[in-house]
Amino acid sequence: MSSKLSIITEPWETWLERYVPPNGLRANAEAQQQEVDAQLRLLVRQSPNENIPNWLERLTDRLSVSMSTRAWPTLKEIETACTELRRLDYEASPDRRQGGWHVDPLMIAARRIRSGGPVAVSFLWGRNAQELLRRGLVSQGQIDDLRDAAVRARCAAYGSPYARSDRMPEAVADWLREMEWADQLASTVEQAKASGLQERR
Repeated sequence: MSSKLSIITEPWETWLERYVPPNGLRANAEAQQQEVDAQLRLLVRQSPNENIPNWLERLTDRLSVSMSTRAWPTLKEIETACTELRRLDYEASPDRRQGGWHVDPLMIAARRIRSGGPVAVSFLWGRNAQELLRRGLVSQGQIDDLRDAAVRARCAAYGSPYARSDRMPEAVADWLREMEWADQLASTVEQAKASGLQERR
C-alpha cells in the first residue's frame, strides 16, 4: 500500500459510512468494494504531496455540502471537488493576492496535464514540474502518466519498442537521464530554499 493510500483509506471509508451505496450497488458487496477502490485510486491521483489529512478533511466537507443525496459521491463529483479545491488554494496563494490579472503558464499546463493533453517536457521534469506539485495543481500520478507517454513517444520516434531496459535506444536513455537529473536538481534547490527559510526563522 502506497503511503498516500494508507493515509487516505481509513478516513475516507469512515466518511463514506455516513452515506449509502448507490441503488445499483446495494445488493452487491463486491461491486461496492470495487467502487470504493476506484474512489481511492482517484483520490491518490488527485491528492497533494503534503498535508494530505487536512486536504482530505476539506474535500469531504466540500462534498458533504455539495451532494444532493445521501448516496456515495460519484467519481465525477469527487474529481470536480478536487479541482475546485485546487482553484481555491491558488486564488488564496500569496502570488495571486499580489493583484492584477496575469497569464500563469503553470495553471495552463496543469489543466492540460489533468485532461491528459500534451505539454512541454519542461512541465514534466525539472523546476516547473516541482512547482506544479508544490502548488497542488496536479498530482504525482498525473505527471507520471505523461512522463511515461513522453518516453514512449521518444522510443517510437527511434523505431524501438518502449522499454526501460537495455533495448531502449541510447539517445532516449541519455535524454531520460538528463530529464531525471533536472528533476533531482530542482528538488534539491527547493529543499535548500526551505532549509534556508527555516534557519532564518
